[in-house]
Amino acid sequence: MPDYKYKHLLTMTDEYGILQFSVLDQPDPDSGYTIDDNSRGLIVSLGMNGGEALSVIYVNNLYRAQQTDGNWSNLFLKGQYCSRFNSEDSVGRSLLACSLAASATCAHTSLIGWRILEKQLIKAENFRSPRAISYAILALTKGPACLLRDNKKWGLLNLLCSRLLTFYHQSKSASWYWFEDTVTYCNSVMPHALWSAYKIIPDKKVLICAQDSLQFLNNLQFLPGYLNVIGNGGWYQREKPGLPPLYDQQPVEAASAAFACYEAYTAAGSPQYYQQFKLARQWFHGKNLNSQTLIDKKSGGCYDGLTPVGTNLNQGAESLLSYLLVEQLWAGYHQK
Repeated sequence: MPDYKYKHLLTMTDEYGILQFSVLDQPDPDSGYTIDDNSRGLIVSLGMNGGEALSVIYVNNLYRAQQTDGNWSNLFLKGQYCSRFNSEDSVGRSLLACSLAASATCAHTSLIGWRILEKQLIKAENFRSPRAISYAILALTKGPACLLRDNKKWGLLNLLCSRLLTFYHQSKSASWYWFEDTVTYCNSVMPHALWSAYKIIPDKKVLICAQDSLQFLNNLQFLPGYLNVIGNGGWYQREKPGLPPLYDQQPVEAASAAFACYEAYTAAGSPQYYQQFKLARQWFHGKNLNSQTLIDKKSGGCYDGLTPVGTNLNQGAESLLSYLLVEQLWAGYHQK
């Protein structure tokens, strides 16, 4: 990837971590730091040439966010940890990042990643959020191979897959192939996780759920020639049939779609999944409802979303990291 693509990442990162928001292309120090963003930042740094120093910053941020009462605080703001934004989902994302970090070439990053993972992974046993469950599944399937040689962790993977399938079958109907009654945010991570699990657990029930749920979601999101992610202006609700809301469309949704379609393609080999992966990447570059690029080549940032009046010109961490993760995935596939 050209160096300019990491320019805004460096702008948004200080010695403590990556800041949450920006005002246009300028970091907002009053927005604080989240483990959500620093987890994504850690994954990006692991895919960078020369990203070791950044990986240390991000993994240290995750380490410090662990509190003495056992909670993992999502937000650090003005010198204090805040619990009001804690969630299972943020813990799940951080588990995935630490699992990937455990294999880092940087000794410090690998050591801290392992320490956090060994301490926090047990919490996944009690997850009830389908997204948190999905991130934990990915932590187990994408992490070091030795994880699943541990009988307890192998049992945890099967437990989490079973729990996600239960969500699906409790919600599923003849016209609704989804895990909840509303299609909201980071949607594709559920089928993504099941496709990843299927590569390790060749269970037909896992495969069918992965196929059907991704097909249902992709039928909602892919239009001829472009990706049209579900907007957060009301989400898409089972009891309100019709077209999904068009706005606001956010980069994290396009990234989630890209990763799920790529996982399905590598598992099943269907050209359709590759084309959808390609369209999900192109969403960032102008193949979208507004026909507008979300990339600021001058700053290296990614705009925060598509709105009815154009583009949200702020360039926060979630948007930036979503874009960079997709670019790394794309580049990695095409270098094989």
